[in-house]
Amino acid sequence: MNTHFDPFPVLVTDRLILRQINYNDSPEIYFLRSDPEVMRYTGQPLAVSTEEITEYIRKHLELISSGEGIIWGMQLKEETRLIGLISYRKFLFDHFRGEVGYGLHPQYHSKGLMHEALGSVIDFGFNRIGLHSVEANVDKDNTASIKLLERNQFIREAHFKENYYFEGSFIDSVIYSLIDNAKPPGYYAGV
Repeated sequence: MNTHFDPFPVLVTDRLILRQINYNDSPEIYFLRSDPEVMRYTGQPLAVSTEEITEYIRKHLELISSGEGIIWGMQLKEETRLIGLISYRKFLFDHFRGEVGYGLHPQYHSKGLMHEALGSVIDFGFNRIGLHSVEANVDKDNTASIKLLERNQFIREAHFKENYYFEGSFIDSVIYSLIDNAKPPGYYAGV
């Protein structure tokens, strides 16, 4: 697997630029990480301070530098502000597997933007990193995310009952995956 991300791999879709995040993105990342709608199914607490966002950015820049993960900031081509985040949150190097995660500003939901971004990130994972499979761990009630994954050819592999404890409740996890069947570069980006 090639997880050397220097220079940072900028990905471009029909409407989006997926680029490296930086500390200037703090206001947009703070909104995404503190908005109840964006964070609803993540099983993570809402951000409550800018210091948390500074640490979030630092941690992700370190993951990129070490090759243990990669995160892209999503922006529309005609704008500079971030509207979302998409990442390989972690890599399972022994298994050539990466786990995707994503979040999008509610103003841009239901416009096909995350579909574009995910296709590009999948294509990058298979054809540049050398992944064999991509995994997504979703809340069973997150129907929008499940539809997005299924539209991108992910298959439901498992449903774990109450395996995650968050804020006083046990939550189910549903695992989806996509296995690389040696499609040509750009195939997933066009799905």
